[in-house]
Amino acid sequence: MGISVISKANYYSSQYAEPETRPVLYNGREALAQRVESIVSKRKEQRDFILSQTDWKGRFMVVSDVLNVGYMGLQGAQYAVPTIAKIPMVFWSTFVCGVLAGGVNIINGLISLHEAWKDGCDSLLRIRLFMDGICQISIGAIMLLVSLSVKVAALGMVAAAFANPWILPVLFLIIALPALVELVKRQVQMRCSNDDFMTQSNLKELKNTLEIPATFKNVVRKAEIIDKMQSIESEWGIDSAIEAMQLWTHLLRNEREQARAAIDRLEVCNSKWRRSLNIRLAEQLLLVGGFGLSMMAMCPRVNSDRVNAANSFSMMGASALPIYPDAAWPTSRSTPIVVPA
Repeated sequence: MGISVISKANYYSSQYAEPETRPVLYNGREALAQRVESIVSKRKEQRDFILSQTDWKGRFMVVSDVLNVGYMGLQGAQYAVPTIAKIPMVFWSTFVCGVLAGGVNIINGLISLHEAWKDGCDSLLRIRLFMDGICQISIGAIMLLVSLSVKVAALGMVAAAFANPWILPVLFLIIALPALVELVKRQVQMRCSNDDFMTQSNLKELKNTLEIPATFKNVVRKAEIIDKMQSIESEWGIDSAIEAMQLWTHLLRNEREQARAAIDRLEVCNSKWRRSLNIRLAEQLLLVGGFGLSMMAMCPRVNSDRVNAANSFSMMGASALPIYPDAAWPTSRSTPIVVPA
Protein backbone atom coordinates (compact mmCIF):
# COMPACT_ATOMS: atom_id res chain seq x y z
CA MET A 1 0.00 0.00 0.00
CA GLY A 2 3.03 2.29 0.22
CA ILE A 3 2.22 3.32 3.80
CA SER A 4 5.33 4.13 5.84
CA VAL A 5 6.03 2.58 9.22
CA ILE A 6 5.54 5.98 10.91
CA SER A 7 2.17 6.45 9.19
CA LYS A 8 1.00 3.02 10.36
CA ALA A 9 2.17 3.68 13.89
CA ASN A 10 0.38 7.03 13.99
CA TYR A 11 -2.79 5.42 12.58
CA TYR A 12 -2.95 2.59 15.14
CA SER A 13 -2.04 4.91 17.99
CA SER A 14 -4.89 7.22 17.01
CA GLN A 15 -7.34 4.31 16.84
CA TYR A 16 -6.53 2.45 20.04
CA ALA A 17 -4.85 4.87 22.44
CA GLU A 18 -6.71 7.17 24.81
CA PRO A 19 -6.49 10.85 23.77
CA GLU A 20 -4.54 11.85 26.88
CA THR A 21 -2.07 8.94 26.59
CA ARG A 22 -1.89 8.62 22.81
CA PRO A 23 1.77 8.51 21.66
CA VAL A 24 2.75 11.14 19.09
CA LEU A 25 5.34 10.11 16.51
CA TYR A 26 6.93 12.77 14.34
CA ASN A 27 8.77 12.69 11.08
CA GLY A 28 12.34 13.99 10.86
CA ARG A 29 11.40 17.54 9.86
CA GLU A 30 8.92 17.96 12.70
CA ALA A 31 11.37 16.53 15.24
CA LEU A 32 14.03 18.99 14.03
CA ALA A 33 11.52 21.85 14.11
CA GLN A 34 10.66 21.08 17.72
CA ARG A 35 14.36 20.91 18.62
CA VAL A 36 15.01 24.32 17.02
CA GLU A 37 11.85 25.77 18.58
CA SER A 38 12.94 24.66 22.05
CA ILE A 39 16.37 26.31 21.67
CA VAL A 40 14.83 29.53 20.29
CA SER A 41 12.25 29.67 23.07
CA LYS A 42 14.95 29.33 25.73
CA ARG A 43 17.10 32.05 24.12
CA LYS A 44 14.12 34.39 23.80
CA GLU A 45 13.29 33.89 27.47
CA GLN A 46 16.92 34.68 28.38
CA ARG A 47 16.81 37.88 26.31
CA ASP A 48 13.47 39.05 27.70
CA PHE A 49 14.52 38.30 31.29
CA ILE A 50 17.83 40.16 31.00
CA LEU A 51 16.15 43.17 29.35
CA SER A 52 13.45 43.28 32.04
CA GLN A 53 16.17 43.29 34.71
CA THR A 54 18.29 45.94 32.99
CA ASP A 55 15.67 48.46 31.89
CA TRP A 56 17.08 51.02 34.33
CA LYS A 57 20.45 50.80 32.57
CA GLY A 58 18.86 51.94 29.33
CA ARG A 59 17.35 54.95 31.09
CA PHE A 60 20.75 55.88 32.48
CA MET A 61 22.28 55.69 29.01
CA VAL A 62 19.65 58.01 27.56
CA VAL A 63 20.03 60.48 30.45
CA SER A 64 23.80 60.39 29.96
CA ASP A 65 23.42 61.13 26.22
CA VAL A 66 21.06 64.06 26.86
CA LEU A 67 23.22 65.60 29.58
CA ASN A 68 26.34 65.26 27.43
CA VAL A 69 24.52 67.05 24.61
CA GLY A 70 23.59 69.86 27.00
CA TYR A 71 27.08 70.19 28.49
CA MET A 72 28.96 70.03 25.18
CA GLY A 73 26.46 72.34 23.47
CA LEU A 74 26.74 74.97 26.18
CA GLN A 75 30.53 74.72 26.14
CA GLY A 76 30.54 75.15 22.36
CA ALA A 77 28.20 78.13 22.55
CA GLN A 78 30.47 79.83 25.09
CA TYR A 79 33.53 79.26 22.91
CA ALA A 80 31.67 80.65 19.89
CA VAL A 81 30.25 83.67 21.76
CA PRO A 82 32.32 84.24 24.93
CA THR A 83 30.05 87.00 26.21
CA ILE A 84 27.13 84.63 26.86
CA ALA A 85 29.15 82.97 29.63
CA LYS A 86 28.29 85.99 31.78
CA ILE A 87 24.53 85.32 31.48
CA PRO A 88 23.39 83.72 34.79
CA MET A 89 21.07 81.23 33.10
CA VAL A 90 23.86 79.98 30.82
CA PHE A 91 26.27 79.78 33.75
CA TRP A 92 23.91 77.78 35.95
CA SER A 93 22.76 75.56 33.08
CA THR A 94 26.38 74.67 32.31
CA PHE A 95 27.08 74.05 35.99
CA VAL A 96 24.06 71.78 36.49
CA CYS A 97 24.63 69.86 33.24
CA GLY A 98 28.31 69.38 34.08
CA VAL A 99 27.65 68.06 37.59
CA LEU A 100 24.80 65.76 36.56
CA ALA A 101 26.53 64.57 33.38
CA GLY A 102 29.68 63.82 35.38
CA GLY A 103 27.83 61.67 37.90
CA VAL A 104 25.73 59.85 35.28
CA ASN A 105 28.78 59.19 33.09
CA ILE A 106 30.57 57.58 36.02
CA ILE A 107 27.57 55.26 36.55
CA ASN A 108 27.40 54.60 32.81
CA GLY A 109 31.09 53.64 32.86
CA LEU A 110 30.42 51.18 35.68
CA ILE A 111 27.62 49.66 33.57
CA SER A 112 30.06 49.15 30.68
CA LEU A 113 32.57 47.46 33.00
CA HIS A 114 29.85 45.19 34.37
CA GLU A 115 28.73 44.16 30.88
CA ALA A 116 32.36 43.53 29.85
CA TRP A 117 32.79 40.81 32.46
CA LYS A 118 29.58 38.92 31.69
CA ASP A 119 29.71 35.39 30.31
CA GLY A 120 28.80 35.30 26.62
CA CYS A 121 30.64 38.54 25.78
CA ASP A 122 33.02 37.96 22.87
CA SER A 123 36.64 39.10 23.23
CA LEU A 124 36.43 42.11 20.89
CA LEU A 125 33.28 43.42 22.56
CA ARG A 126 34.80 42.78 25.98
CA ILE A 127 37.85 44.94 25.14
CA ARG A 128 35.66 47.70 23.73
CA LEU A 129 33.34 47.76 26.76
CA PHE A 130 36.30 47.73 29.16
CA MET A 131 37.88 50.74 27.42
CA ASP A 132 34.47 52.45 27.30
CA GLY A 133 34.02 51.95 31.02
CA ILE A 134 37.42 53.32 32.03
CA CYS A 135 37.13 56.35 29.74
CA GLN A 136 33.51 57.12 30.69
CA ILE A 137 34.43 57.10 34.37
CA SER A 138 37.36 59.44 33.60
CA ILE A 139 35.16 61.74 31.49
CA GLY A 140 32.54 61.83 34.23
CA ALA A 141 35.14 62.63 36.90
CA ILE A 142 36.59 65.47 34.81
CA MET A 143 33.15 66.97 34.10
CA LEU A 144 32.28 66.75 37.79
CA LEU A 145 35.55 68.27 39.04
CA VAL A 146 35.65 71.09 36.49
CA SER A 147 32.02 72.02 37.16
CA LEU A 148 32.28 71.85 40.96
CA SER A 149 35.53 73.83 40.98
CA VAL A 150 33.53 76.90 39.99
CA LYS A 151 31.82 76.78 43.41
CA VAL A 152 34.28 74.81 45.52
CA ALA A 153 37.60 76.64 45.72
CA ALA A 154 39.41 73.63 47.18
CA LEU A 155 38.89 71.77 43.88
CA GLY A 156 40.32 74.59 41.78
CA MET A 157 43.88 73.28 41.68
CA VAL A 158 42.75 69.74 40.84
CA ALA A 159 40.29 70.86 38.18
CA ALA A 160 42.83 73.17 36.54
CA ALA A 161 44.93 70.15 35.59
CA PHE A 162 42.00 68.68 33.66
CA ALA A 163 40.55 71.89 32.21
CA ASN A 164 42.57 71.73 28.98
CA PRO A 165 40.13 71.45 26.05
CA TRP A 166 42.03 68.55 24.46
CA ILE A 167 41.72 66.10 27.38
CA LEU A 168 38.06 65.15 26.81
CA PRO A 169 38.60 64.66 23.04
CA VAL A 170 41.53 62.32 23.79
CA LEU A 171 39.36 60.25 26.12
CA PHE A 172 36.57 60.18 23.54
CA LEU A 173 39.13 59.09 20.93
CA ILE A 174 40.17 56.17 23.14
CA ILE A 175 36.49 55.19 23.27
CA ALA A 176 36.08 55.60 19.51
CA LEU A 177 39.03 53.52 18.28
CA PRO A 178 38.01 50.11 19.74
CA ALA A 179 34.43 50.79 18.63
CA LEU A 180 35.64 51.50 15.08
CA VAL A 181 37.54 48.19 15.02
CA GLU A 182 34.45 46.35 16.26
CA LEU A 183 32.19 48.06 13.72
CA VAL A 184 34.52 47.31 10.81
CA LYS A 185 34.78 43.68 11.91
CA ARG A 186 31.00 43.31 12.11
CA GLN A 187 30.54 44.96 8.70
CA VAL A 188 33.06 42.54 7.19
CA GLN A 189 31.34 39.60 8.90
CA MET A 190 27.98 40.66 7.49
CA ARG A 191 29.35 40.90 3.95
CA CYS A 192 31.50 37.76 4.06
CA SER A 193 29.07 35.62 6.03
CA ASN A 194 28.05 32.16 4.89
CA ASP A 195 24.49 33.04 5.92
CA ASP A 196 23.69 34.46 2.49
CA PHE A 197 19.94 34.29 3.08
CA MET A 198 20.27 37.18 5.59
CA THR A 199 20.81 39.76 2.84
CA GLN A 200 17.72 41.74 1.82
CA SER A 201 17.72 40.49 -1.79
CA ASN A 202 17.91 36.83 -0.81
CA LEU A 203 15.23 37.27 1.84
CA LYS A 204 12.92 38.62 -0.86
CA GLU A 205 13.77 35.63 -3.05
CA LEU A 206 13.21 33.30 -0.10
CA LYS A 207 9.79 34.85 0.40
CA ASN A 208 8.81 33.53 -3.04
CA THR A 209 10.47 30.11 -2.95
CA LEU A 210 10.05 29.30 0.77
CA GLU A 211 12.79 26.72 0.50
CA ILE A 212 15.04 25.88 3.43
CA PRO A 213 18.28 27.90 2.93
CA ALA A 214 21.44 25.93 2.27
CA THR A 215 23.01 27.34 5.43
CA PHE A 216 20.50 25.33 7.52
CA LYS A 217 20.87 22.06 5.65
CA ASN A 218 22.77 19.28 7.42
CA VAL A 219 22.31 21.14 10.73
CA VAL A 220 20.57 18.56 12.91
CA ARG A 221 22.21 18.08 16.30
CA LYS A 222 21.47 20.38 19.22
CA ALA A 223 25.07 21.60 19.40
CA GLU A 224 25.04 22.41 15.67
CA ILE A 225 21.80 24.36 16.02
CA ILE A 226 23.20 26.37 18.95
CA ASP A 227 26.41 27.10 17.02
CA LYS A 228 24.39 28.27 14.02
CA MET A 229 22.28 30.57 16.17
CA GLN A 230 25.34 32.01 17.93
CA SER A 231 26.98 32.63 14.55
CA ILE A 232 23.98 34.63 13.32
CA GLU A 233 23.74 36.46 16.63
CA SER A 234 27.38 37.58 16.53
CA GLU A 235 26.91 39.01 13.03
CA TRP A 236 23.34 40.33 13.10
CA GLY A 237 22.36 40.65 16.76
CA ILE A 238 20.18 38.56 19.02
CA ASP A 239 16.84 39.78 17.59
CA SER A 240 17.74 38.74 14.03
CA ALA A 241 19.07 35.39 15.26
CA ILE A 242 15.82 34.60 17.06
CA GLU A 243 13.70 35.57 14.05
CA ALA A 244 15.93 33.59 11.65
CA MET A 245 15.63 30.44 13.73
CA GLN A 246 11.87 30.86 14.07
CA LEU A 247 11.67 31.24 10.30
CA TRP A 248 13.53 27.92 10.00
CA THR A 249 10.88 26.14 12.09
CA HIS A 250 8.10 27.49 9.84
CA LEU A 251 9.95 26.34 6.72
CA LEU A 252 10.47 22.88 8.22
CA ARG A 253 6.74 22.61 8.90
CA ASN A 254 5.83 24.10 5.51
CA GLU A 255 3.85 26.87 7.23
CA ARG A 256 3.91 29.25 4.32
CA GLU A 257 1.99 32.22 5.71
CA GLN A 258 3.82 32.10 9.05
CA ALA A 259 7.13 31.86 7.15
CA ARG A 260 6.35 34.97 5.10
CA ALA A 261 5.41 36.86 8.27
CA ALA A 262 8.69 35.72 9.88
CA ILE A 263 10.64 36.98 6.84
CA ASP A 264 8.97 40.39 7.21
CA ARG A 265 9.98 40.52 10.89
CA LEU A 266 13.50 39.38 10.03
CA GLU A 267 13.84 42.16 7.43
CA VAL A 268 12.82 44.70 10.07
CA CYS A 269 15.39 43.31 12.55
CA ASN A 270 18.14 43.32 9.92
CA SER A 271 17.31 46.88 8.86
CA LYS A 272 17.36 48.05 12.48
CA TRP A 273 20.72 46.31 13.03
CA ARG A 274 22.23 47.99 9.96
CA ARG A 275 20.92 51.41 11.04
CA SER A 276 22.33 50.96 14.53
CA LEU A 277 25.76 50.12 13.09
CA ASN A 278 25.64 53.14 10.77
CA ILE A 279 24.62 55.43 13.63
CA ARG A 280 27.44 54.12 15.80
CA LEU A 281 29.88 54.53 12.92
CA ALA A 282 28.85 58.17 12.46
CA GLU A 283 29.19 58.68 16.22
CA GLN A 284 32.78 57.37 16.22
CA LEU A 285 33.71 59.50 13.20
CA LEU A 286 32.46 62.62 14.98
CA LEU A 287 34.54 61.72 18.04
CA VAL A 288 37.63 61.22 15.88
CA GLY A 289 36.87 64.52 14.14
CA GLY A 290 36.58 66.23 17.52
CA PHE A 291 40.01 64.96 18.46
CA GLY A 292 41.43 66.35 15.21
CA LEU A 293 39.85 69.73 15.90
CA SER A 294 41.23 69.81 19.45
CA MET A 295 44.72 69.21 18.09
CA MET A 296 44.17 71.94 15.45
CA ALA A 297 43.21 74.41 18.19
CA MET A 298 46.73 74.16 19.58
CA CYS A 299 48.23 75.63 16.38
CA PRO A 300 49.37 79.24 16.94
CA ARG A 301 47.79 80.74 13.79
CA VAL A 302 44.36 79.27 14.37
CA ASN A 303 41.45 80.99 16.10
CA SER A 304 41.35 78.56 19.03
CA ASP A 305 37.91 79.69 20.29
CA ARG A 306 36.24 78.91 16.98
CA VAL A 307 38.01 75.57 16.60
CA ASN A 308 37.18 74.63 20.21
CA ALA A 309 33.56 75.58 19.51
CA ALA A 310 33.54 73.28 16.47
CA ASN A 311 35.15 70.56 18.60
CA SER A 312 32.46 70.89 21.28
CA PHE A 313 29.67 70.82 18.70
CA SER A 314 31.24 67.74 17.10
CA MET A 315 31.20 65.90 20.43
CA MET A 316 27.67 67.20 21.06
CA GLY A 317 26.60 65.56 17.79
CA ALA A 318 28.33 62.33 18.80
CA SER A 319 26.33 62.36 22.04
CA ALA A 320 23.05 63.17 20.27
CA LEU A 321 23.25 60.33 17.71
CA PRO A 322 22.85 57.40 20.15
CA ILE A 323 19.87 58.92 22.03
CA TYR A 324 17.22 57.19 19.91
CA PRO A 325 18.97 53.78 19.68
CA ASP A 326 19.66 53.81 23.42
CA ALA A 327 15.98 54.60 24.08
CA ALA A 328 14.23 52.41 21.49
CA TRP A 329 16.64 49.55 20.61
CA PRO A 330 17.70 47.87 23.87
CA THR A 331 19.70 45.13 22.09
CA SER A 332 21.46 47.59 19.75
CA ARG A 333 22.66 50.26 22.17
CA SER A 334 26.08 51.85 22.03
CA THR A 335 26.69 50.00 25.32
CA PRO A 336 24.92 46.73 24.52
CA ILE A 337 23.29 44.60 27.18
CA VAL A 338 25.06 41.23 26.98
CA VAL A 339 22.68 38.26 27.20
CA PRO A 340 24.65 35.26 28.57
CA ALA A 341 23.84 31.88 26.96
